[in-house]
Amino acid sequence: GLAVDVAVRDVTLVVSRRRSAWIAQAGRVVEKFLTTLSSKVSSKSTPPSPCKPLSVQQPSFFTTAPNVSVSVSCDVLGLLVAQDTVNEGEEGEANTGDSLLEGAAFGAHGGCTFDAAKRTLQIVAETRVVLDALDHEKGAWECVVEPWRLRVTADCGFSFKDGSASKIYTKVEGVNALEITLGEASAATVAAAARALSGAETAFPGTSARNARTYWLHNATHVAVTYTLPFADGATDVGGTVSPGERVAIHFPGTE
Repeated sequence: GLAVDVAVRDVTLVVSRRRSAWIAQAGRVVEKFLTTLSSKVSSKSTPPSPCKPLSVQQPSFFTTAPNVSVSVSCDVLGLLVAQDTVNEGEEGEANTGDSLLEGAAFGAHGGCTFDAAKRTLQIVAETRVVLDALDHEKGAWECVVEPWRLRVTADCGFSFKDGSASKIYTKVEGVNALEITLGEASAATVAAAARALSGAETAFPGTSARNARTYWLHNATHVAVTYTLPFADGATDVGGTVSPGERVAIHFPGTE
């Protein structure tokens, strides 16, 4: 048999719309390369002569494959969702800007076992995850998902007839209770992260998640206040009314 053990200390992945586009583009390049390579290999292979049919039966993969056991562990696996910013005077070059969401998986460990004789594949993984959102008004991180331990198990059986996957069973269970706290600021940050990754425009014309900042307009008076936001690019003015003691989110295009 074959046994492999992999141990990793700390790994952090920074994700933004620009980085996601790079990853997708790299994936398309690799896929195109593999497709081209496969077509070239297929064109070079010559089919057997029809007068001399092959009578030798190729051995099954499961009769020659060894049993494999793989164990993987990682102390900290971090994920940081950032917002892209465009610096003026640099021909639209984007840099990684403010942080929005920060997630982490602590003490992640798992194992994979392949039994060729029984034609089964078993995967077990367990970790503890957390998710924080940055409150830009307070300048502090707020916990959205409290530390939650979960376990993932997957079993796959292969047919003895043709080797295809005949049964796949997956189970995800939480070891402890899942606690989610979503306040006004954290909800706005989660929405901003979704816009930053998708590139969708905000509710205000002429603005986008890449070049617009969110500010709070708080009405501390005892009367309703009406506001108007004119845009220099000729778009329709945006405005509204804020009730006494309430606040609304407003966006100014091109501000940092």
